[in-house]
Amino acid sequence: MLSFIAAETAYTGTTHEDLQLLELYTGKGDRDALGELLRRHADMCFRVAQLVVSDAAEAEAAVKDAYTQIVECARQFKEGANVRAWVLSFVIQAARERKPQTVALKRFKQVGVRLRAAEGRLRPASAGRS
Repeated sequence: MLSFIAAETAYTGTTHEDLQLLELYTGKGDRDALGELLRRHADMCFRVAQLVVSDAAEAEAAVKDAYTQIVECARQFKEGANVRAWVLSFVIQAARERKPQTVALKRFKQVGVRLRAAEGRLRPASAGRS
């Protein structure tokens, strides 16, 4: 189990469906309902994130990032969508952003921007004029 997920909530063991739990959170602000929804999917989310990043610590961090985004975007859930697929979309995106190649590419682009900026400052005033 992910370290930041509560082992139980007020809804643990209930027959509430995922959509009902999400609606309890978005409609009534019931944090226990959202906590139960996220707890139910925690193992699956972790496994999916680990497939993307190949590292347990990064996978847990990706799930945590995804869950933060879910809390912020819960009211944007589109009626009729699959809750599990919706949750997983956040996890996959967060994991992709933590994937070593993605992180390396972002750093490479940042360095490239800095180099171009420095290059512009070092270019002689007559350079580029024809």
